[in-house]
Amino acid sequence: MPSRNLLVLYGSTRGSSLKAAEDFVSRCKEELSAERIEDLTGEGDVQVTCDGPLSLDAFLEDPNWTSNVIVFVSSFGSGDAPMKGRKFRKKCDEWIKSFQDNPDKPKPLTGIEVSLCGLGDSSYETYMNNPKVTCQALTLLGAEMLGERGEADATNGSERQAKDIQDWVNSIFPLLAKSVSKEPRVTKEQLNEAREFVLDSTN
Repeated sequence: MPSRNLLVLYGSTRGSSLKAAEDFVSRCKEELSAERIEDLTGEGDVQVTCDGPLSLDAFLEDPNWTSNVIVFVSSFGSGDAPMKGRKFRKKCDEWIKSFQDNPDKPKPLTGIEVSLCGLGDSSYETYMNNPKVTCQALTLLGAEMLGERGEADATNGSERQAKDIQDWVNSIFPLLAKSVSKEPRVTKEQLNEAREFVLDSTN
């Protein structure tokens, strides 16, 4: 039985993104079981494992990409990165500056699919700034977004934000099931090259 590996990352200050990532990982075994994947896609001969949750900053130290990456990240303060995501945000800003005006530059994350849920408070003008910047950087590097970018809004309380997160997660699992039921669009060699790219850019 072929295996597929998911990577779950988070950037959090007050713990909401971390909890969302932990809840996602806890649901993976059931939602992406061979039986569930077969029910959703007709293809069930695949075993899915889930790594994480790992903070975005910790990921920079050992950037082992997988073909599917799930990110839960918030904005903090005036649209800045949260704790455990500040180093990653700095790299995102650098990558955007390097790649946005160089369309012919080789894209190291080609073939990797990223699903991202942003957390924030819409009463702030900088609502979703950091998740948007993260999405922009990853797509400029060649990653493809799987599903819509989630927006979990805390302006009406934590329960409403938790519902937004759950609604997004419920929409992503069927897309992931379809994705992992197919052959990965990225090779192990490409994943190694993506790893080296990140390591080189952080040295």
